Amino acid sequence: MTRGDGPADVDGRITRRGVLRSALVSGTVGIAGCLHDEEPCDLSVTKAHSGGSISYGDTTEFEIAICNEGDETCESAVTVVDDLPVGTTFTGGSGSGWNCSANGGVVTCEHPNSGGLDGGDCLPPLTLTVEVGTPDEVGPEIANCVTVEQGNPELGYKEDCVRVPIEPSEGECDLAITKRYDGDSITAESSATFEVEVCNEGDGPCTDSVTVVDGLPAGVTFDSGSGTGWTCTESGGVVTCDHDNTGGLAPGDCLPILELNVGIGSIDETGDQIRNCASVESDDGNASNDSDCATVTVTQPVQGCNGLEIDKVAATQFTYGEQASYEITVCNPTDQACDGEITVTDDIPGGMSFVSASGSGWTASASGGVVTATHPNNGALGPGGCLPTLTLTVDVVSAAQFPGGSDAVQNCAELVVDGAVVAESCVTQVIWNV
Repeated sequence: MTRGDGPADVDGRITRRGVLRSALVSGTVGIAGCLHDEEPCDLSVTKAHSGGSISYGDTTEFEIAICNEGDETCESAVTVVDDLPVGTTFTGGSGSGWNCSANGGVVTCEHPNSGGLDGGDCLPPLTLTVEVGTPDEVGPEIANCVTVEQGNPELGYKEDCVRVPIEPSEGECDLAITKRYDGDSITAESSATFEVEVCNEGDGPCTDSVTVVDGLPAGVTFDSGSGTGWTCTESGGVVTCDHDNTGGLAPGDCLPILELNVGIGSIDETGDQIRNCASVESDDGNASNDSDCATVTVTQPVQGCNGLEIDKVAATQFTYGEQASYEITVCNPTDQACDGEITVTDDIPGGMSFVSASGSGWTASASGGVVTATHPNNGALGPGGCLPTLTLTVDVVSAAQFPGGSDAVQNCAELVVDGAVVAESCVTQVIWNV
């Protein structure tokens, strides 16, 4: 072999360049087989969680990066497979050029990689959005792995996993409102105060500001609203009160009491009772406790007949299957005489029926279980005086027939003057079974 025709170089040494030149001349190797130190296409996958902590029921995102760690260009389409853990549900995949589908909890995403992926370059990020289930479904954390098919099939697959702890849920806010009036009745042409209380009956904190709306009934006017942190305005008979709730409302806690001071008109304006409702504006999903009403009897101003009092007692022992009696007394505690007809109404409880009424000057009748007794009061009932006692006799059915099987019942009598209820008295008595 002459110099230059074999693997020896010009100085007779055998070199890699000479071997390559000899192989090329002899046709035993092509250009693709040239010796080099470059790595082939080598895809890598990295998976990371996007955002902060995860809670049960949340929707969250995972970001997947596909890069070429090799020296040669990756020219094939890229396929990513993500087998979602139990308790998570695929809701969508996004990323320039990516197309995703799910089947049985396995998400498959493909990218055409039509321009090729040079060494050191990465495809556009792929974002997978999933919904997190309940604690029983998911457990304390999400452990999720993703795999990518290599550009060179001989290198197999690469995988990356991520573990994300799940924060315990704070629970749900559930605002509830209570409205009340401290008293049995309201006097017409006076003022009154209603209390409104807003509490958190949920198992999570309430952090938003709180608004209470109160539509005042006929004959009632707004005077003022008070309570630590509360501010109130009124427009067209609708009172709106706001509280910043800056510290938040923990489960079981209540905001400071809101007091609504109102003026009560004449009984002609209000009728013999008012029903006032307040509501708290809330989107907590439980509307059943977002409103509450207070119903209060309206009485005439305390003067003359309008200041009369009524007292009702059980006059005898009440026994199943026998007759028994109530005694009702009407008195005038005011410093003015009462002149005019006086009426007492009594709604007899179920299991009893009206038999008779007695008492000097009293006349009575019954309709539908309601006894109406009147007294002419011709002599005028003076200050400190009382009308003759009114006695109502009733029949009590047997224990087997008594509705609900109750051993005690409550019975109320109302005192009516000029068509308005001015007082009420109730008595609860035990029914004996002899």
